[in-house]
Amino acid sequence: MRYSAAYAVYSEHPISVHIRNLNSIKHDSVLILAPAAAAPAPARWQPPAAIVTSDSETFCRQCASALGWILQSDLSETEIRATWKRLIRNTDAKTLTCPANPNSYSA
Repeated sequence: MRYSAAYAVYSEHPISVHIRNLNSIKHDSVLILAPAAAAPAPARWQPPAAIVTSDSETFCRQCASALGWILQSDLSETEIRATWKRLIRNTDAKTLTCPANPNSYSA
């Protein structure tokens, strides 16, 4: 299976009882998977410089984009954890880049 696209969709009504008056996510990301042999390779995923946590839709879109980039890379589990933390905390966001070769990592 190949991760080929993602879409941010509303998942919660803003006045739902369990999220009303809370700073909560109102969106989900729908991930589109296709058989690797049947689907053309998608364009290379690009990671965001940082993941914006103040807007639900942007957060879901950027997480899905970062996931696509991570899945096409050869990052170790430790590098994946560090990447997520850096993106979400916006730590050194200016230095996080997507290399030309997605199987390598530079920060």
